[in-house]
Amino acid sequence: MGRNTNPEAHHCVLSDCHAANAILPAVTNATPEASTPGPQLLSLSLNGRLWCGAVPQHALLLDVIRYQAGLTGTKRGCDMGTCGCCAVQINGEPRLSCLCLAHDSEGADVRTIEGVQSGPLLSALQAAWVATGASQCGFCSPGFIMVGEAFLERNPKPTEEEVRKAIAGNLCRCTGYVKIVEAFMVASSQAEPGAGQPPPVLAPVASEDPGRS
Repeated sequence: MGRNTNPEAHHCVLSDCHAANAILPAVTNATPEASTPGPQLLSLSLNGRLWCGAVPQHALLLDVIRYQAGLTGTKRGCDMGTCGCCAVQINGEPRLSCLCLAHDSEGADVRTIEGVQSGPLLSALQAAWVATGASQCGFCSPGFIMVGEAFLERNPKPTEEEVRKAIAGNLCRCTGYVKIVEAFMVASSQAEPGAGQPPPVLAPVASEDPGRS
């Protein structure tokens, strides 16, 4: 779920940072008549690894993550901070990357959905997401999981009401939140997958003898 199969392609090493810094004056001075400031060097920790690059001063963190770092698990939804699809963690706290200027994250520890799992192992919440079918169409899942991981870190045994309050800023456009809430309860070892489902209703079996009712 959001697994990055080639992390090396999305991160630069320290020498690349120096190289990016060296070309910045040329980039900035290429159009001296322009009133808009040129790109500036941005350096931050992205999923535990150094990332740096020349980033326009007005760039959103969402765009840097998706288009410069190449991590497309973070989704663009409303661009207004109302749907939660773009949620990431900055220094351990969930933030909406569509509302964050990239340069405000200078030196910060930024974590995206690609950084949640440990190697081939899904996190408890990711595994519960799969087991309960909470993903539905899947588009909103990265935002829910980034918010949920931080929430479960603070509150390992939440009630259903606490879960619903925690994810109130995340919008699901599919069938509803029952499976999503169930995934949180399963991840916190308070329920088994499918435990919250009502028993199946069996259709009546027609009698073979038309004279019997």
